[in-house]
Amino acid sequence: MKTVKLFPNIRSCDLISYAPFDNETGSSSIVLRAPAKINLYLDITGVDRRGYHSLNMVNKVISLADEVSISVRKGGSGVIDFECNVPGLPTDSRNTCVKAAALFRGCVETNDDISISLHKEIPHEAGLAGGSADGAAVLLGLNHIYGEPCDENTLQLLSLSIGTDVPFCRTKRTALCTGDGRNIRYIRDNMDWSRYALVLIKPNVGISTGDAYSQYDVLTGGSDPAAPGHQTAVEALSLGDMEMLSHGAYNALMIPALAKHKIVGNIIDYLRARGAVLAMMSGSGTCVYGYFDRTMSPDFNDILNGAYAEFGDQIFTYAEMEEI
Repeated sequence: MKTVKLFPNIRSCDLISYAPFDNETGSSSIVLRAPAKINLYLDITGVDRRGYHSLNMVNKVISLADEVSISVRKGGSGVIDFECNVPGLPTDSRNTCVKAAALFRGCVETNDDISISLHKEIPHEAGLAGGSADGAAVLLGLNHIYGEPCDENTLQLLSLSIGTDVPFCRTKRTALCTGDGRNIRYIRDNMDWSRYALVLIKPNVGISTGDAYSQYDVLTGGSDPAAPGHQTAVEALSLGDMEMLSHGAYNALMIPALAKHKIVGNIIDYLRARGAVLAMMSGSGTCVYGYFDRTMSPDFNDILNGAYAEFGDQIFTYAEMEEI
């Protein structure tokens, strides 16, 4: 069996398959998992000189993931093809996969044809960074195919050109991300995540990231005086203290989400009533997550079936039994 060389930027658990360039066909391909993330903490700290909101975020990767397949054919005409199992996604530069491929190809100055096939499992407008994870996977996959021509600084610049969450989605380690996403400080995470199962519930309503931030400004005047600092969440992870984390968890973007969609608050209340030790919306929403202590033997079928009965069948539900 041929040994596949893994470059530092790709973790073995994310690599599904890889075929280096074939001399006869001039083609290479790679298939990667693109895992979602949740925010254990998200606060808006201001607006920078460009008009972008500055953030403090504590991010954690979860097992729910999209699958990104990339193939490259040398000597092509510069075509970037994109297909997805979910209809309606943009296929031009608005799509993070296409944008990532175009930026990478311009950086390495090649005109090779690139084909991308995306199988989505992460729901859209959920606050789980699905688009950012997909864009990050395309960057890493192409860099792998071409033998890592882009160093860390270049990958960071390309990531930031795609979106705020993309730098974190490349690294996939629990981290405090500040500013516009470029400042990443890895956090000592001593939480025994194997003790906790994660349940995700996303109602069939969404909120765009832009609308979330603009409505936050309208509703709060630009800041929430009740927001706790991120230090409690960071310390809780270091100590492995879930109770402390539940007190330090915070998401400023729940303010506009709750104002627009009452169901988000109802789902949080539902998960807490079913025994979640931590329940909160992730990112700009509208997906709500709940952590359940396995030692309390929660009935996940009952929790998920109850969610359907409570909120209707037009929702996305997911129970994660294993952490990555």
